[in-house]
Amino acid sequence: MQHLPLRPGLRSGSGDARDKAMGAGGPVGVHVRVRDVDGHHARAVAHGGEIPTPSADREYGSRGSVAKDAEGDAGTFGPPAPGPAD
Repeated sequence: MQHLPLRPGLRSGSGDARDKAMGAGGPVGVHVRVRDVDGHHARAVAHGGEIPTPSADREYGSRGSVAKDAEGDAGTFGPPAPGPAD
């Protein structure tokens, strides 16, 4: 498991669409690593999922999206981090 430092009350802190999509959910967010970000996005849309931020390339070199569950809680989805052999 990887841990990234977060400052209380902030997401990425950039004020971008991901921050807005996460809303006022508090200082904790869930990030799920999926091997096929675009496939996950397509399945979520096909099943009626709310996608406030579609799958896209990010400024830091990754790809990801934001999806909300039936209760309106948002999570981010992105690829696994590269390992030593990658």
